[in-house]
Amino acid sequence: MTYREFNKLLKEDMLSGTYLLYGEEEYLKQQCLDKIDAMLPPGFEMLNKTVLEGAEAASIYDAAIIAPLMCEKRIVIAKDPLFITDSKPDESETDDTIPVTKKPNTKLDDAVSKLLSEDLSSAIVILYVRGGIDKRKKAFKLFDAAGRTVEFSILSEDELINWIMKETQNEGGKMSYPAAKAITEAVGGTITAVLPEIRKLVAYKKDGIIDKPDVESLVSISVEASVFAMIDSLFSANKQKAYELLEDMLLSNEQPLKIINLISRQLRMLTYAKSQLSQGISRMEIQRQLELKGYGATKIFDICAGIPLQWLSKAYTKSIETDYLIKSGKIGERQGLDEMISLLAAK
Repeated sequence: MTYREFNKLLKEDMLSGTYLLYGEEEYLKQQCLDKIDAMLPPGFEMLNKTVLEGAEAASIYDAAIIAPLMCEKRIVIAKDPLFITDSKPDESETDDTIPVTKKPNTKLDDAVSKLLSEDLSSAIVILYVRGGIDKRKKAFKLFDAAGRTVEFSILSEDELINWIMKETQNEGGKMSYPAAKAITEAVGGTITAVLPEIRKLVAYKKDGIIDKPDVESLVSISVEASVFAMIDSLFSANKQKAYELLEDMLLSNEQPLKIINLISRQLRMLTYAKSQLSQGISRMEIQRQLELKGYGATKIFDICAGIPLQWLSKAYTKSIETDYLIKSGKIGERQGLDEMISLLAAK
């Protein structure tokens, strides 16, 4: 289910049993945990809540089976449970060419079955996985088949912009759409990254409307966003802006090799996206494969639209070769960076 569906169940006090929470948007996951904590009566929190780290299924079940005291539900939070994070991919999806008789993992089946049983109807058990998860793993598939997985994926660009504007109001300020969009471009596409910037901007301009120039003055651009903007500027013939971004990164003591590696990463994604598009693969599928959302996904497609696949592939190969030459001591980091920038600027 989506986090919105999970939130609805939470709001309607209909949560019961075990749920597997995963995904890159940690802030929204933590918000749900805070709301679940608020369900416990004051003064009885320690008696009705257990937090486990890296636990096995049996320990989680044992903690959850205890009857709640002076409340309807006992709460168990199991962060990065070992039987989820350490379980192997489903053997049915391996690429073995020789048929092999494989024994079913009955131990895992039994463990998941107990966590999904009616025995835990008087508990709310949250299996909290930090970040993403390998959906090929059998444990994930078992919970997913039972409708007990909740994905907290990164918001789309429009969703994040709307969230920023709403959160700014919650913090006591007002923000224009261009300002909200500028924040996503500067620091990335997660709530965790944008929230501190919202609070900083509201503190700076609590009485007026926060606009794009305010963001440009107060919000520091992450090195990843700077490299992305630099490549975009080079490919759109705005070389002056690209060189300014590069100079800012170097003045901020960013290492040339790190910048080269980030350029290489962007070129890899551009090359892959262009190749997949040429084969008729949908944008949605490419976004899924590259794990891209929001502003980053939009710009990847915008940039690669007007650039030949052959040139992108050549530039990506050059970035790998440059990394090798630097690490083998054949050229210096700054020389390698200058050569990469010259190549991109010549496009």
